[in-house]
Amino acid sequence: MYMYLLTLAMLCQASSVFSDTNYRLNTPIKPKAYSIAITPYFNTNDTNAFTFDGEVDITFTTEKETNLIKLHSQDLIFKDANIKILNGANSIPLSVSNPLEFDTNYTFAFINLQVDLQIGVEYSLKITYRGPIRADLNGFYRNYYIEKGVKKEIFYPTPIMSTYLVAFMVSEFEGIEHTNGTKEFGIFTRPEALNQTEYALDFGMKVVDALGAYFGIDYYSTDAHLKLDHIALPDFNAGAMENWGLIKYRESLLLYVPEDSTPYYKYRVAQIVAHETTHMWFGNLVTCHWWSNTWLNEGFANYFQDYITAFVDPDVASANVLVTGSVYAAYDADNTPTSSPITNENVNSPAEISGHFGTITYQKAGSVIRMMHHLIGDAGFRHGLNNYLQTNKFTSGYPDKLFKALDIGVQNTSSLAMYPNTDITEVMSSWISQAGHPILHVDINYETDNVLLTQKRFYTNSSYSSNETYNIPITYTTGVDPDFIITKPVMVMKNKTHEFSIPGIHEDRRWIVNDLFAFLFADEVSFTRLQRVLEFMSTETDYSVWYAAIRGLNKLWHTYLGSEALADIE
Repeated sequence: MYMYLLTLAMLCQASSVFSDTNYRLNTPIKPKAYSIAITPYFNTNDTNAFTFDGEVDITFTTEKETNLIKLHSQDLIFKDANIKILNGANSIPLSVSNPLEFDTNYTFAFINLQVDLQIGVEYSLKITYRGPIRADLNGFYRNYYIEKGVKKEIFYPTPIMSTYLVAFMVSEFEGIEHTNGTKEFGIFTRPEALNQTEYALDFGMKVVDALGAYFGIDYYSTDAHLKLDHIALPDFNAGAMENWGLIKYRESLLLYVPEDSTPYYKYRVAQIVAHETTHMWFGNLVTCHWWSNTWLNEGFANYFQDYITAFVDPDVASANVLVTGSVYAAYDADNTPTSSPITNENVNSPAEISGHFGTITYQKAGSVIRMMHHLIGDAGFRHGLNNYLQTNKFTSGYPDKLFKALDIGVQNTSSLAMYPNTDITEVMSSWISQAGHPILHVDINYETDNVLLTQKRFYTNSSYSSNETYNIPITYTTGVDPDFIITKPVMVMKNKTHEFSIPGIHEDRRWIVNDLFAFLFADEVSFTRLQRVLEFMSTETDYSVWYAAIRGLNKLWHTYLGSEALADIE
């Protein structure tokens, strides 16, 4: 028979393409706590079918006197008779002429009062309502799986958290749980898929411990009743979602069968589990203040999904996977005049918010964080991240707060003593606030060993130009000392040009191959020159070099597909 699976997912509404700040609440009302009760109705064969009854009790204060309470409300049914506002035992009267209004365009409900709410006074807003159990994988939605009374569940109060992180599920799933003292960890799925959860359980427990040790804050220490469950859903719109304590996945991204799966599939499961678990710190414990800086959530998750996976299970992935999976993708998405900066202040409407979740805020931001890690060094980086998380836990994160914390990490570990005039805020702002990335021209005088560096913003179409200047950490190896292990930069290039001397220069083949293809598409080098350089590939054995070459050749093939030039290329 069909079993119903009820899940809460983030609900997004389509909107116009222009930037509209009217979607934001921007009110003096400050909620302190929500108490929510939900009663779902399944296929009852009447008007209640696939609906739910809800009750919410919101404790709040106000920062200035107001007679208006503004709430987000979408597809919820309630009237003014369903609303009570209390100050202790005293009831606050609603407006007689116009107690309740709805704005369906911006999904608001307005509760109008007869009297002003007073600053600093604690109030309680109680609303009973009804809503649909949706069929479109948004909001509180239903799903099905095939399987052969009423039960009341009461949950502990959550930590202070953003509302988009709340999730609950009603199902007959089964799980494998592991308890270590007060630490509870579990994987849940359809009963017949339970034998596919062993790897996610083992890897997931190691990842949450490894991340807690790296950030200096144990996951379970942030709340007395915190647990961590991972749920494999038959169908899920987002792929995966970092709801606090209840991480949701599409089945294909959590379940793993060794005898039926490729090594890449195992890596993909590990990567997604690590990504979502990283969000328990970056996104949940500290949440970006607004979606214009969503990179503070997603950039760190993108970086640590490979960094921590390589630490926990080096047979699955190496730290260099981020280079092939993210850095190259970021280059492709960031080379046009319409590219957006990582911090984008023109993000307000639901459509703009949704559009800001992409390669720039994931892969490019993760790549810039990788660069920051190499610049600062591991000791200063870890110290800074711990300071950022400890100082801002249960509140909002801003780029300036992150940079200040990293500066403290640098000072306390003397990480940048070799370049004392380097300021983390200055370096990072040049990458976060400006779109694009630089192309670095290197002119070498082999007689004097002098090197002249010149930077400009890279465009695939070489007819474009602009005046951005980036703070570029510079690292190099030489034939005298060909050390590729130490990646800490020797300088930070802040100007358009920089000249210095290097004896015995060495080459990094993967970047040479990647950059040559980029220059080819930007008409900076000829196809003949590319061919000559790639002749060394007949003896190349390094995976990352081959990845760069195959990636470039594949793009070249698709670019000229159907043209006469393809025969010459082949």
